[in-house]
Amino acid sequence: MTGVDIQDPARLAALMAQPAYRDAGPALELTVPGAADAVVEIKLYGRDGQHALPTGGVITAKAGSTTEVSLAGVPAGQYTVAASSDVSFLAAARMSRGLQAGQASDLAWASSAVRLGSQHVVPLPKGGQRQLVFGALDARATITYAPITADGKVRAAASADIAGGTTASITVPAQAEGADVAGYVVSASGGAAYGAVLLGQDGRNDISSLPFRAAAAGQETIPVTLGY
Repeated sequence: MTGVDIQDPARLAALMAQPAYRDAGPALELTVPGAADAVVEIKLYGRDGQHALPTGGVITAKAGSTTEVSLAGVPAGQYTVAASSDVSFLAAARMSRGLQAGQASDLAWASSAVRLGSQHVVPLPKGGQRQLVFGALDARATITYAPITADGKVRAAASADIAGGTTASITVPAQAEGADVAGYVVSASGGAAYGAVLLGQDGRNDISSLPFRAAAAGQETIPVTLGY
């Protein structure tokens, strides 16, 4: 799960101490649909490397239920969350925007994403604050991204080298070569990397995180009929 945006922890703690704001803080939700508990190892990667979780890096998620792991106390910034277990489970990260009681605030979810390969087509909504957020896990990854403009053209690509165990973001410009940016073609090489689109609005507490779609694979199988 990448594109997890965490606000100032001290101000979040003050907000969460007030009635009706308990769920305003960031958290990881783990759901185990099977009959066995899952021992889950959780790692949190920021711009400057791996960060320790306030609750520790290993938790037990009960079978047939959802377990919440608080991310309150994590320094402000953008993160990639990696969770692993030998038991099947589902995971998503909750984040919020807004730090004052009585004012409008927003909640968003960063869902689990596929590992980046080649030729991911990433559509973007028009306007607002738009960022491409990338997380590399254990080894360095190279991300290549080419803007798709509203006139249907794929423009010149750029690349970013991301150190292993870190998260990096790229602000999407309004235009490329004089045309509105409507999306990107993204490819990755090297170590395992993941991506998401982080959205916001100037002057508003709006936030949304969109995972990248799977890469364009084409037809990889053909039907074969055996008989006489």
